[in-house]
Order: sequence, then C-alpha cells, then structure tokens
Amino acid sequence: MLLPTENNKLTLAWREPYEVVEKVGEVDYKIRVTPNKIKTYHINMLQKYHQRKEQRIENDDESGNISESEVSKDGHRIEQVAAIACMIHDRISNKKASIR
Repeated sequence: MLLPTENNKLTLAWREPYEVVEKVGEVDYKIRVTPNKIKTYHINMLQKYHQRKEQRIENDDESGNISESEVSKDGHRIEQVAAIACMIHDRISNKKASIR
C-alpha cells in the first residue's frame, strides 16, 4: 500500500503487504490495516504483493567473492549478477566518447 513516510506526509512510499478484505465498487478496496481496523482505499494506492524467493549469500572460499545464489527446481545453482554501463556525451564536439 502506498502511504506517507514518517518524515514527510507529502512523500509516499510502498509499505508492507496488507490483507484485502473485499472489493467495494470498481476502484475501491477494503484493507485490514490493523487486526481491528479496516479502511477503504482507492486502487491507485494499492499494488499487488509478490513474495520473493528465499535467497542465501555464500562466501566463495577460493576467490573471496561473495555471490548471491539460489537453487532451481532441478537442483542447479543459479547465480545473479548485476552490471552497470554508462555513456559519456561530449557536449563540445557533440560526439559520444568510448567507454574504456
């Protein structure tokens, strides 16, 4: 659910998953905020919650690198890798510089 942050009521952030109690009309839903409190929210304040698969971080003894991995249904280890690339634009000559 999209709710105001603690520091600024005008700044919104996605918060923990809440239980949808019932659909009210086309665009409103009743949400259980606390065990004893149910409030109605417009659909634009809600987002479907997708639970992440459990992951573990292992330390590779040989290289000293830490990799995040998980195991697939057939028992094979799956590695997750992140990469970042950037393009530098030369404003004076209007040419793109190469990445080194």
